[in-house]
Amino acid sequence: MVTAAPARVLGKSRTLGTLRRGAFGDALVFDLQSGEFPLTDSGGTMRIGTQRLVPRHVIRAGRGLRLDGHEHRAPP
Repeated sequence: MVTAAPARVLGKSRTLGTLRRGAFGDALVFDLQSGEFPLTDSGGTMRIGTQRLVPRHVIRAGRGLRLDGHEHRAPP
């Protein structure tokens, strides 16, 4: 896992870098899209990428968030 090693270094492996019960429960869900996507680096060089990741769902501290960062609330 990408976050497990840093959490271990910080001494927080019981609550960070894991999806186990009692942990903070942060996760992201992405869609992989295929197509032609222009990419420009910091030097101004442009290339065409054929895939990109698009965020679809955010879970922060076990709660669903909208992509603008506000908590997602189910309709009444």
